[in-house]
Amino acid sequence: MDTKLQYNILHFSHFILTCFMFFGFLSNDKSTLQFLVLLLILGMSLFYINKGCFITRYEKKLSNTDKKIIDPILEAMGVKFSKRQLISITVLMFMISFLIANYKLYHM
Repeated sequence: MDTKLQYNILHFSHFILTCFMFFGFLSNDKSTLQFLVLLLILGMSLFYINKGCFITRYEKKLSNTDKKIIDPILEAMGVKFSKRQLISITVLMFMISFLIANYKLYHM
């Protein structure tokens, strides 16, 4: 398969997965919330073990650039963050999503 096609498929899948992990708590379906909680635990564990997102690393390898999934959004907003700040924001987003999903699962 063509490297550019692999990159585009991976990049799109990464975007969809990221959106679901950060905004999946908007669902009220119990099965969806349970899946989200498991996915968040797995995602956060892999993020911690790999000291960052392994999907982003593979995207960088395929594209030969340092662009990350969030870069186009940050560029459009005119915001610059260091790698350390982006990691902190990612962890915060994981935690917020995890807490809201658990709250909805067990308290609603």
